[in-house]
Amino acid sequence: MHDDLIDGVDWAIARGIADPARVGIYGGSYGGYSALVGLTFTPEKFACAIDLFGISNLVTMREARIDALLVFPGPLLFEACKRIVTHAAKSRLPVMYPWREGPEEGGLVSYGTNFLDMYRRAANYVNRILKGAKPADLPIEQPTKFELAINLNTAKALSLTIPPSLLGRADELIQ
Repeated sequence: MHDDLIDGVDWAIARGIADPARVGIYGGSYGGYSALVGLTFTPEKFACAIDLFGISNLVTMREARIDALLVFPGPLLFEACKRIVTHAAKSRLPVMYPWREGPEEGGLVSYGTNFLDMYRRAANYVNRILKGAKPADLPIEQPTKFELAINLNTAKALSLTIPPSLLGRADELIQ
């Protein structure tokens, strides 16, 4: 997961979306832990790290004058999503979210698990158990379907040009 995070940071820097000296990392629950791990193991990549339970640290984030923010998934993210989007808009900050709710609320982009697909697969799991399968005998499944959502209005407001190659890969373009 950390390698994916660093790949995302490098991608944003290579395309001029973020200044390498001004990238922050933000998360809650496990994501908060990941944010702190990211800062600990790759401090050259991040100006600051914030976990969701220190939401007042958005002030610290502003003082660090970061250029981009990666938000990690966590159980409280849905509650904080609107606040993050509002703060990011005021700060003209591009933010990448782990779920499509970020761009749907007005954030820039998300790449993450398709929950509807996961729920369908969970129903299949329950069906197999109800038909007599022992839970211990069932394989552990991981998400297999991920989705990319881009909010074009937010990109325009931030004066960002999204490359056609990325637009072509998007599962959802929000106008």
